[in-house]
Amino acid sequence: MTKNENGKAPPQFTAWLLCCLCCFLMGCTSLNPKAPRPISESFMPLETSPLQEWSASLKLAPGISAFHLITSGRDALAARLALIDQASSSIDMQYYMLRDDSSTQLIIHQLLQAADRGVRVRLLVDDIFGLKRDHVLATLSAHPNIEIRVFNPFLARGQGNPLRFFEFLQKSSLNKRMHNKLLVVDNSALVVGGRNLGNEYFDSEAETEFNDVDVLVMGPVVFEASESFDEYWNHQLAVPVRAFLRDMPTEEHLESMRFRLQKLMSQLRSNNYQTQFSRSRLAEDISNHQLLFRRGRARMLYDRPEKVMSEVKGLFKGVHIAAELYPAIARTKKDVLLVSAYFVPGPRLRELLEGLVASGVRVRVLTNSLAATDVAYVHGAYSRWRGPLINAGVEMYEMRPVARKPVPSFRLIGRSLSSLHAKALILDSRQVFIGSMNLDQRSVYLNTETGILIDSPELAADLRASFERMMLPDLSYEVFADKSEPGRLLWWGRPDGKDVILARDPEAGFWKRWKAAFLGKILPERML
Repeated sequence: MTKNENGKAPPQFTAWLLCCLCCFLMGCTSLNPKAPRPISESFMPLETSPLQEWSASLKLAPGISAFHLITSGRDALAARLALIDQASSSIDMQYYMLRDDSSTQLIIHQLLQAADRGVRVRLLVDDIFGLKRDHVLATLSAHPNIEIRVFNPFLARGQGNPLRFFEFLQKSSLNKRMHNKLLVVDNSALVVGGRNLGNEYFDSEAETEFNDVDVLVMGPVVFEASESFDEYWNHQLAVPVRAFLRDMPTEEHLESMRFRLQKLMSQLRSNNYQTQFSRSRLAEDISNHQLLFRRGRARMLYDRPEKVMSEVKGLFKGVHIAAELYPAIARTKKDVLLVSAYFVPGPRLRELLEGLVASGVRVRVLTNSLAATDVAYVHGAYSRWRGPLINAGVEMYEMRPVARKPVPSFRLIGRSLSSLHAKALILDSRQVFIGSMNLDQRSVYLNTETGILIDSPELAADLRASFERMMLPDLSYEVFADKSEPGRLLWWGRPDGKDVILARDPEAGFWKRWKAAFLGKILPERML
């Protein structure tokens, strides 16, 4: 080895040695081979289950499913709790994010009660936010009727583990996350949309409240959702959470968890938190099987899990959602409304939208303003293409961070600021797509996504009315080109009941502007 003039190893050698050490330590990190990983599939619906009886009572024509739109965060949690409460045979849940907060603990409590009734519970979560929850999730899976798997896991476990960074650099697939979000109960009822599990998605004691949309579904398309869940559940990247532990949680650990949950539930009941959801109008309508449904044909669209492992560039039908959504957008004749919390259109989508406008189709886009977004650098990347799209004739709306009052549980938060989190399309006032997929490069090419494509003019009208309310000038700014100064954009809105026209991103502070301007320009769009 050659040393430098100070007698020390050159920095290149030191870096090489460090990398070798990290690779050696990563090689020593392994899964517990004794953790069972059985293949399992969705149960067929029981004719005597309450949800299946409800579905049968709808008397749906062949190929027709039923849909109920959920736009309120409180209703979104109420629907999940009410459906879990009626489960007779199975609950399948697939989510990107699982917060450790009041609303999620409420759901976990309900899942435990369902498992105690003999219901099989399968929970599949992505690993990107599961840094320190292995033991908690494994304890829950100590119940004989509950199994939890982690999708695309890091081998290096634990929050702050420096090996995770080196593992991330070593395996490109770790940059591709399972962003899917769905709940299937008894293979009879489905909730699909853009919400994760956490207070900020359910209007509940969070500084930021996400405006999102779900749809509750009954009918034959539910089977397609179950098939997609099974495909992910039985994939080689879906690893039982117990495989990460050498010392398995016991029944005693589970009983200790029960005790803590019961204590928490008593506290939540005492301040009326749980009642806000369990006794809501929607929860009662679900319990009494009196929900109003729209009807129509539908298809589940989802990225195949192979997308995570593939290094092939491009979009392929049968693998990528976008390979089916883009042609659906291209077939529109009159109007398109795109709603995406994070909007970073790639070349293909930009060309598609500009072509539609040139052919006489009205194209509107609703996304977050810089002030409302929770990811400023993504907004910076979007701003590169905002001007060209507006100049091509696309109508652009950016939602404001409007103050709202959340449902309190323990923390007394006077208000929350709203942020758009929905991902939806409305095509020709007839077709609707609701799901987890943003119209950005990460969703199209890296993460896996899921959603439902519905043909129902009535549902399309319901959803359009909800989003057009968000696009009014008291809640959003319309961005348009300044005719007197080429290249400049203006924002028009009515935030305090008075019309304003501004020449830069409204309501955003210096630090957020800097992050959007600097990071949005240097980070690759394909990563955003």
